Amino acid sequence: DVERSRGLGDVYKRQEQPVAMSVLLLADFYEMKRAGDEAGCGDVVEQLTMLLDVVEPGELSSEIVRYQVGLALYEHGDAQKALETLGVTGAGGSTELECIALGVHILLAIHRIDLAEKEYLLAQQQNDDSILVQYMEAWIGLVRGGRATQQAYYVYDEMSQNSMIAQTPNMAPSLVGKAVAQAAQDHLSNASGTLHEALALDPANTCLLYTSPSPRDLSTS
Repeated sequence: DVERSRGLGDVYKRQEQPVAMSVLLLADFYEMKRAGDEAGCGDVVEQLTMLLDVVEPGELSSEIVRYQVGLALYEHGDAQKALETLGVTGAGGSTELECIALGVHILLAIHRIDLAEKEYLLAQQQNDDSILVQYMEAWIGLVRGGRATQQAYYVYDEMSQNSMIAQTPNMAPSLVGKAVAQAAQDHLSNASGTLHEALALDPANTCLLYTSPSPRDLSTS
């Protein structure tokens, strides 16, 4: 009876608070992923997917829940289902910018730059001034390489100068993107300096700890 009550309680929470439930479930997913509990991750993904049945398309709650579900599916190894959930297939089916941005990231990760560019161009028509659209352009530029890395550099450089995040850990991701663009242009010394600047702002950032050069690397670059 206690278990049945808990089950009914979960159903009620899913119906009444789908956004809050999606956040809690995604946190559970990452906790289980860190613990190596694949079966647990699968169960959480299934629970997350059920939330799609209780949100109304077009509402903000739908976009948030769809994003969380898509992220969990991708992290669980099902990129195709994640893209379908997000409505991002290269045909511009989604109008939810957060979902499109995640979809573009996934498409680039699975080496479908052609579809990523289509989604980016369609998103650009909706909202050219959006920060997310600019980030999409930068991501694609870094993957495409060549002259496109210069534009990626401009985007990340501008973002890193945002007064809202200046000299805070939130500035580190923009600095990492800037450093990657610098390295892609063979400006290795500048890239090293930018990475160290990011590391000073966010010393616990595991991505930075793995990519930041050593003092010896700096002296030889």
